[in-house]
Amino acid sequence: MIKLLIDAGNTLIKSAVVKKGKTVPGKQFRTSLLSEKKLRDILKNTHTCVCCSVVPKVTALLKKICRSSGIKIYFLTYRDIALVKLKYAPLKDIGADRIASIIGALIQRRPPFIIVDIGSAVTCELVDKKSNYRGGVIFPGIELSLKALNEGCALLPDTAFSRPRKGPGTNTGECIRKGVWAATLGGIEKTVSDFLKREPGAAVFLTGSGSRFLRPGDLSFRYKKDQALVFNGLLQFYKNLYNQNLIERDIPISK
Repeated sequence: MIKLLIDAGNTLIKSAVVKKGKTVPGKQFRTSLLSEKKLRDILKNTHTCVCCSVVPKVTALLKKICRSSGIKIYFLTYRDIALVKLKYAPLKDIGADRIASIIGALIQRRPPFIIVDIGSAVTCELVDKKSNYRGGVIFPGIELSLKALNEGCALLPDTAFSRPRKGPGTNTGECIRKGVWAATLGGIEKTVSDFLKREPGAAVFLTGSGSRFLRPGDLSFRYKKDQALVFNGLLQFYKNLYNQNLIERDIPISK
């Protein structure tokens, strides 16, 4: 039996398994293709599942499957972070994936730090040097921007994203990709610049599916790209529960 980590977002439902105390990427599928069969396939041979979900439908289905299959499942919430004071209201509005990424960053270094997650939405978080979560910024991500242009403008086609080449676009699809990419980079650049003025010297983490398109020189500041940030945060959440005797000690776990 394995321990499974699940990050259920609006674009992708991703999983990772825990091997020798480390996270290893597992199965994933697009959230738009959600079905009980697909979730059961991910959960196959699983004894314990640790999850962060920002999709209520996925949360409900996971609970149903785990309850019927005897799988122990633990959902991360804002109540599960103790080392950072959350300056946010209401607290329940903080996405569990945002909490997981903060925990994942705390494993690596002490605050201050900034986290940029490029997913369906781009979320930017600021934790100051006194370990206060100061909130952040949310704006449309790549796929959401593409969808908005297609649905809101009659003559603009449905466009798949790929990293645009340099120079002006020479067809409509290319123009859309260049515009969406420019808006995404510009939003990140402006937000991080503002955060760094408030917390000079803060480390910057970049994560999320959209971060794979970044190349050196795209942004003016130094950053660390970490695709496992959320999963590492979920694993640490599990370890915290284990060490507090809040879960059954039936599965060995690396300290």
